[in-house]
Amino acid sequence: MGELAEQIGGILLAGSLTAVGVLLPGLAAWKLAQRRQVPLLPPARVWRSAWNGLNLLAAILVILAIPSLLLLAGLSVWEAPVYAFPLQMLFFILFQRSLRSRIEVPPPEPLRRVWPARLALAAVAWTLLAPLVLGLNGLIDWTYSQLGGEPEEHPLTQLDVSVPRNALLLVLQACVAAPWVEECVMRGLVLPWLLAARTERRRTLFDGAWPSLKARQRAMVMIVVSLWPAWNCSHW
Repeated sequence: MGELAEQIGGILLAGSLTAVGVLLPGLAAWKLAQRRQVPLLPPARVWRSAWNGLNLLAAILVILAIPSLLLLAGLSVWEAPVYAFPLQMLFFILFQRSLRSRIEVPPPEPLRRVWPARLALAAVAWTLLAPLVLGLNGLIDWTYSQLGGEPEEHPLTQLDVSVPRNALLLVLQACVAAPWVEECVMRGLVLPWLLAARTERRRTLFDGAWPSLKARQRAMVMIVVSLWPAWNCSHW
């Protein structure tokens, strides 16, 4: 119980410190959005995806393969994700631009006008979801320990940050490369593909075309893929 209490205390402390950095800018952004008369929620729109499931799978495989190839080229596990980051972003941009021409995308609202509302909405979403995510993470860790599993430290905790170069690699990998790549993959590629399912079902398929997956089927595919590492865990 001592370890559990210590972990809960660490989660609460980290959440409280982060909340200060999230809620204060979010509140200021909300006030600015009110002055500009921009609603907090963006207007509903019909989602259309320029890429199908095979395009999505190929893109994710390429993005994941880039750091692996750099590892094979001789870079360390700390250096490869950092050096792979600009290559991954370049591929992401080229992938989107090459397929965007397939569909007509309505122009978005000017970012300079709507950014306060979007920032405030992000702060609200974080405030609501962060406690649930942290609580679920703590529950999973506790359940895993009760089943006899030993907690595994993140590889980044093994990096000697007393060396300035290592500290820079840690910041670039944990605070820049990893979250940026994850957001580009999930929000930039996967979510549009999921949300476009209903629209695609209404289209008339040409002869020989594969029927597109429904939204629920696409969500199940993503759940199965995300559970694959857990299924292959050595502790089972």
